[in-house]
Amino acid sequence: MKLCLVGGFLGSGKTTAIVTASKMVLREGVSAAVISNDQGSQLVDTALFSSLNIPNEEIKSGCFCCHYEKFSSAVQHFISSMHPGIIFAEAVGSCADLVRGNNNKTHAAH
Repeated sequence: MKLCLVGGFLGSGKTTAIVTASKMVLREGVSAAVISNDQGSQLVDTALFSSLNIPNEEIKSGCFCCHYEKFSSAVQHFISSMHPGIIFAEAVGSCADLVRGNNNKTHAAH
């Protein structure tokens, strides 16, 4: 399984890039899943991925670099439920500590 962390400033096209990449790998027969970072009460990204039949989990009200346990739980959920070929994980646009925050953390299963 591959894990692709996607970062960028607010409005930079992270979600669009993930949707496009997910569709590409799905056409190649690779299962994909997404961990998004919905910030509001509407969960817009979650609704978008669901409408496109892309399995997804969201880290509500924060980024996985600050809520690593939630991120790890979402990864474990995907591994146990669908064994994806790739998981795309979208950091919040205001997250400046993405690499530094997770640099010394490893996922127990991988």
